Amino acid sequence: MLNLLLSLMSFFAIQFINVTYVNAMKVKEGKIILEKINDYEFCQSKDYSGDFCHQALLEWVEKNPKDAFQAGKMTRLKMNPWAAVPFFAKAWEQGEGDCKDEDVKLSVLSALGLPSNQQDVIKAALDISLNKCSNELQNEVVSLAKSNDYVLKNTCKTLIQRKMLTGVSAKRCTKI
Repeated sequence: MLNLLLSLMSFFAIQFINVTYVNAMKVKEGKIILEKINDYEFCQSKDYSGDFCHQALLEWVEKNPKDAFQAGKMTRLKMNPWAAVPFFAKAWEQGEGDCKDEDVKLSVLSALGLPSNQQDVIKAALDISLNKCSNELQNEVVSLAKSNDYVLKNTCKTLIQRKMLTGVSAKRCTKI
């Protein structure tokens, strides 16, 4: 009986060590530090708002820019979709962007609907949607601009310059 108990205790101790090792993230001076990119998921399961983990992921990608696309996909799943746009923009800088990816599309379209106090994110979303991925996304951007005032305001100048808005939408755009 004692042997069985000791065996069970050592089994659970090993399992605990493995879980701790697999999810090896550190907290240093009140900041979360990811040991590897996949620690982000574990972190998100422990962080109510996600902000601390998001900041840790931003810092991870600064040091590991080749992980930017994966970080964008992870962020789109765990945070507001628009929060992934800076990661996707960084991925394009690394030559790792993918215009056909559904997470890119959801994130970019979400970001175009942000209020004007998020200019960095909006600018990156405009670049991805109307420059890098114009073939894949421009029709959806135009459609959204016709039905969403924030999207219209954020895309108006570019859409007018490219003659992509006509009729009532173009008139609304000139008044912005």
